[in-house]
Amino acid sequence: MVSCQICFGGKTIPVSFFLCGLLICLAGCGIVTVLPAARFGRAEPWRAEILVAFWVLTGLLSAVGTVLRIEGELSWCPVFGMDGPVLPMMVLLSFAGGVSGSGRYGVACVLSGFAFLALSPLIFGLLVGTALILLVRKGWIGLCLPVAVVPATVPVDSLLFTPALCVMVLLLGKATSVQTGPSALLPGATGLFLLGRLLTESGVLPSVCQFFLLCCGCGVALSGSMQALRRSSSAGQLMSGLVTSGFGLLVVILVLAFGTTLEGGEQFRTAALLAAGAPFLSALVLLWLCQDTKDASPEQEEGASSLILPSRLKGRYAQGIMACALLFLSGLPPLGSFSVLWCFIGAAEQAARAVPPLQALAVIVLTVITSCVMVINILALLRLVLAVVRSRSAQEDKDTAQSIFTLLPALVCVAAAAVVAFFPGGWLAFADNLLAGTFERPFLWSKSITVWFISSSESYTPLYCVMALLLCAGCLQMFSTLFKISPLPQAQFQAPFWQQGAPFIQAEKKELNSISPVPSDRQFNAQVDTFLGWQTYKVSVHTGWQKCVAAVSPLWQFVLRFCAVCEAQSGVLVLLFLGAGLFLGLFAG
Repeated sequence: MVSCQICFGGKTIPVSFFLCGLLICLAGCGIVTVLPAARFGRAEPWRAEILVAFWVLTGLLSAVGTVLRIEGELSWCPVFGMDGPVLPMMVLLSFAGGVSGSGRYGVACVLSGFAFLALSPLIFGLLVGTALILLVRKGWIGLCLPVAVVPATVPVDSLLFTPALCVMVLLLGKATSVQTGPSALLPGATGLFLLGRLLTESGVLPSVCQFFLLCCGCGVALSGSMQALRRSSSAGQLMSGLVTSGFGLLVVILVLAFGTTLEGGEQFRTAALLAAGAPFLSALVLLWLCQDTKDASPEQEEGASSLILPSRLKGRYAQGIMACALLFLSGLPPLGSFSVLWCFIGAAEQAARAVPPLQALAVIVLTVITSCVMVINILALLRLVLAVVRSRSAQEDKDTAQSIFTLLPALVCVAAAAVVAFFPGGWLAFADNLLAGTFERPFLWSKSITVWFISSSESYTPLYCVMALLLCAGCLQMFSTLFKISPLPQAQFQAPFWQQGAPFIQAEKKELNSISPVPSDRQFNAQVDTFLGWQTYKVSVHTGWQKCVAAVSPLWQFVLRFCAVCEAQSGVLVLLFLGAGLFLGLFAG
């Protein structure tokens, strides 16, 4: 008699069935994505729905595997990432894949899914490098992106481990910033997955490695924030900058949680888990809403500080969904990224109390930098809100006809973000093995709406804060209704009362041929931009540097042609880079 034990360890039938289901779903996503329209026939109009169904099945299987803690290696398929982090990453990837749609972005998501279930680090690097090249095919960044996955093949005790990690953070931050749309989350998610695995395996990093990784993370976060505040940019570029800034901040949190011996490691890890929940889904919604920049009105392009808004944000339903996503993404209390900031500040306080003064000062400086970056990100989100309000007032209440079903992906992601934000205890119990191999925080119904820790008695409940704010708003409204007092300024009449109802005569404006003078503040901004190198200018006298640039221009043309050839042969290029990285890692080790 053959006994079948229903346990979720290695070498069991349920685990084999689960992994085969994941592979079949990913293969189905890839086939539906790349299959030509002639092969579909009458089912071609249903391609998007079929693709979403496959991604939903992938997410459900990954969620079930995370809850049941399916881990370990199988005898017939030694999975590279099945020791904990891969399944929650597959859940997040299913959201990104379902929203990204078909095309090369969909293929990149499928390749990333297969990479998380890869047989070896070399195959992981090959698949991920190919996915990154599919995302960014133009320019020098497309040539350098395969180098970002070299740390997967370099031994932890190698001398090249620290430089490879720093290069990975910088390259993936750059790859995130040049994307517009939901695909911007793919390089950052891949980098965080790889960094979490490597930090879990290596343990405490040397002091020099910690310093350089923290500097790289802060640099990526600041560059993303500056991109979000850049003048005369589109809404898609603003959101890509915010995602890049979030990637840099998560790198800092991961290094503090796993690469150092500071106190408060559980709080740092909890902050990373919370950042991978509601803020991730909210950023996915805003990236999807801001990705279409084809229908930009000429009035928006005239202003130097205005945003080019997509046509999708002109509808009433889209603006409501965007408002909900902004609440979950912003660092304002009590929702969204405020929980991440609360955990980070609490962990930094514990770390600063238990270390020498010099290290405590470094932790305080790092906390101040992180808080300043989050404040800058709030200003960038406020800039997006003001641009939407201005465009809505310019439309003069001419609401565009928009169906709620066209915004179904964003609506689903906002609903999931609301569940994660209002039930953080359930999300932490669900994804506690996202960054660590041990499952420490159990699921408790009494603590499902609370951010709680095992090592300390501190807790935070976002739902209670929301209820308190709603209660205060209701009391204020009742008080103003009873006593006829309003805390907000009333609208002033533009004409006296006795003149209201009279016909309004508007004089015709005469066109003037004279050129209006440029304001002094605009001249100053142009001078600052030129000084910082954001704007180019021509000079009559050629300097020695310009002569050198002119001399090496044929060599630059050759480099561009070489990049074009490499883009055409991306798979071969990735294989060569990974082979070289593996050889150097083994040689140095």
